[in-house]
Amino acid sequence: MKKLWKYVKGLHWSIKAVVGIFTFYIILTAWGIAPGIIPSQDNSNQGHSLEYVVTGSIKKASVTYTNEKGWTYQKDIDVPWRWTAPSNAQDGTSFYISAESNEAEGWVEAEIIQDGKVFKRTKQFGPYVTATAMGYAGDK
Repeated sequence: MKKLWKYVKGLHWSIKAVVGIFTFYIILTAWGIAPGIIPSQDNSNQGHSLEYVVTGSIKKASVTYTNEKGWTYQKDIDVPWRWTAPSNAQDGTSFYISAESNEAEGWVEAEIIQDGKVFKRTKQFGPYVTATAMGYAGDK
């Protein structure tokens, strides 16, 4: 051990700095604070496909929804309406759709489809009603 210590003491300060930083990074990685040096091969979470569907007896509605990244959009739509996310949503991403009827009578239904299956669905009847569905990616 004494020989190793003498060797380390004789190294140039720049080499000591690089070794120190590398050692510090390894410690942080072990504690889970820094990303690992070797990329993870865990492909268990490829994300979840996302699709929103609005149906009803009405012809027009105003829809507010979040995309696969959690950003919110609002637009006027013709019913029926369908939107599919261009990429997958990661676990925990908020899914939200609200469809507000622009008509004095009828019904409107909003649904979230996650991984090809109906995830959440709500249906409202009456004048100028709003159907809202929400949840988080990865929930059952």
